[in-house]
Amino acid sequence: MQSLEIRQRIMVKGVVQGVGFRPYVHNLALQHGLRGFVRNSCGAVEIEVQGEAESVESFVERLTLQSPPLAQILNVEIENCPPLLQIGSFQIIESVATAEQKNEIFVPPDTATCNDCIAELFTATNRRFGYPFINCTNCGPRFTIIEKLPYDRSATTMKKFRMCKLCSQEYEDHTDRRFHAQPNACFECGPRLSFHAADRSQVLYSNQALDAAITALRADQVVAVKGVGGFHFLGNATCLNVIDAIRRHKGRIDKPLAVMFRSTDEVEKVCYLSKAEKALLESPERPIVLLRLRKECNLPTAIAPGLDELGAMLA
Repeated sequence: MQSLEIRQRIMVKGVVQGVGFRPYVHNLALQHGLRGFVRNSCGAVEIEVQGEAESVESFVERLTLQSPPLAQILNVEIENCPPLLQIGSFQIIESVATAEQKNEIFVPPDTATCNDCIAELFTATNRRFGYPFINCTNCGPRFTIIEKLPYDRSATTMKKFRMCKLCSQEYEDHTDRRFHAQPNACFECGPRLSFHAADRSQVLYSNQALDAAITALRADQVVAVKGVGGFHFLGNATCLNVIDAIRRHKGRIDKPLAVMFRSTDEVEKVCYLSKAEKALLESPERPIVLLRLRKECNLPTAIAPGLDELGAMLA
């Protein structure tokens, strides 16, 4: 005797777009043998599932307990619907914008490169070795590239870049970490670095651009880097002339400046660092954390005049 099937419509609200939530729902539904769809709406993720009652109940229970790490679920609304006679497999379908949800929009924040992407970035045999715009569903730009919601590639600045065959395969493969990762790209199809000289005498691209920036930094020049979230003025934090130049560029004559470090090990050479502060520095938000300076610190006092604290951050 066939088990009784039920169908439920579920609206999940919060930070649930751009955090890998649709791929997560898709795979969770397949694990439970359910049919239906998931899609982004203007301020939520809309899900319809149909299957055996026990499977649907288990799906709903796991939906919030095991959601992606970057998701922040604020509300879940469940509506029972009559089962459909004809319904195929479970799919991610085209997003829809609904007027009644315009006041419930939560834009996902930019997040730091995850450990998996970092590993690929520095693996010589990986096709994204050294690719500066590496990302996946667990990390990368969100707020910076979004032009409107629902969050789809066509609604971001990445719409100008058509995915190559390999990136498209990753995007379509529900077992891949980049399944429906909207900023997905690589050397073949994505954005590239460019270096613009201050006097506009030259523009360099890709590896030449990176080399030019490194040369400028080593020559104690200031480099403005446009990246996720806006611009950083970069320069040698141990050079008084560089500190003065950055202050003049920013119009920040005496306010403290933040310093970027390679790792928390490097931070600890300059500042005292508790476990909680270390965790905060390494969190996906990569915030500037105010830390107490060591007395033997070798950084110029001009970075934070009159203070015994330093704003530290990781890349």
